[in-house]
Amino acid sequence: EIYRKAELMTRTTGILHVVDHIIPLLGKRVSGLHVESNLQVITHHENAVKHNHWSGHAFPNDDLAISQLSSPVQGSLF
Repeated sequence: EIYRKAELMTRTTGILHVVDHIIPLLGKRVSGLHVESNLQVITHHENAVKHNHWSGHAFPNDDLAISQLSSPVQGSLF
């Protein structure tokens, strides 16, 4: 669904949008997962400027968010 949203935003605005990992998959200090809660739609330009960095300020409670992203719920497929 998020990939469809990126495509729709690109078509609607005329600006290329991509799906980005909020916490990079291969970060230097912390690595995220390829899960829905770690994905966001941003412009291609924003993604290029971001490089492979995470500001750590994407969530109001970083510790809770990191634990939720890195610890899938048992029995969950996603």
